[in-house]
Amino acid sequence: MLKFLGFLFIVGVTFAVGYQMGKDGPDAIVKKARELGTEVMTRATALERTTSLRTSLVNAKEHLVQAKSDLLDKNYGKVVSGLEETAKALTQAKTSAGDELRPKLDALTKKVSDLETEAKALKPGVMTKLNEVVREVDTLLNR
Repeated sequence: MLKFLGFLFIVGVTFAVGYQMGKDGPDAIVKKARELGTEVMTRATALERTTSLRTSLVNAKEHLVQAKSDLLDKNYGKVVSGLEETAKALTQAKTSAGDELRPKLDALTKKVSDLETEAKALKPGVMTKLNEVVREVDTLLNR
């Protein structure tokens, strides 16, 4: 039964292609195939960029959450290294982001760098700023 359905599908596709070629000519078919190929490549590239951006943002959020946990445990050395990793992940996200997101990622990277400096100096208020950065990353992820 499956072979028969496969045979019918192939016959149907062959008929449709033959009908289209008879109606429009082979040049129109080749042109449509090229346009379809270009469209598929464009969509695949956009999907790859979006996936890369989201992966980098998820990695950044993971490092921020770990830094927050380390801050609660008063392990300041790991907090600083977690913030450094977050800055790297945001920089990587910037390379795959579109023009409208790059300024936001630049500002967020600067905030993380400033937060890293404050964590090294053991200044108070690091936790509230860390929470704010996590919310901003969540906002970018939810777009």
